[in-house]
Amino acid sequence: HNDYVQLMKEKQIKIINYTEENLILWSDKNRIRQVIDNLVLNSADFMPNKDGEIAMGAVRVDDRIVFHVKDNGIGIPKDQLDKIFVKFYQVDTSHTRKHPGTGLGLAVCKGVVEGLGGKIWIESELGKGTSVYFSIPKNE
Repeated sequence: HNDYVQLMKEKQIKIINYTEENLILWSDKNRIRQVIDNLVLNSADFMPNKDGEIAMGAVRVDDRIVFHVKDNGIGIPKDQLDKIFVKFYQVDTSHTRKHPGTGLGLAVCKGVVEGLGGKIWIESELGKGTSVYFSIPKNE
């Protein structure tokens, strides 16, 4: 969390955490953390400088834990959603991004999630924001 606290302050982004109580997951905590951090920083890049909001959390769904990172940023055009997990692919962010992105974020997240036996998917609406979900089996 500390990695992005400063950035969130600068951009006045509010972070909300909705995690179900007593979730137990046998998995690689550091890798999951890496994915969440990546998704939060990605969201921050596409945020307005005020009134930005990122909601994240996790819930139990059958034999999986589903994590989410949702933002109220600029959103992603429908025709670009299917390319979003491809290495080095970037939505045009010239008007928002302060630091150059490697374009590896989501491709790396996908690799990590699938490596843990999970799935990752994204929903977005232009002008309304983006939600990234990933699920991890509870006892991989």
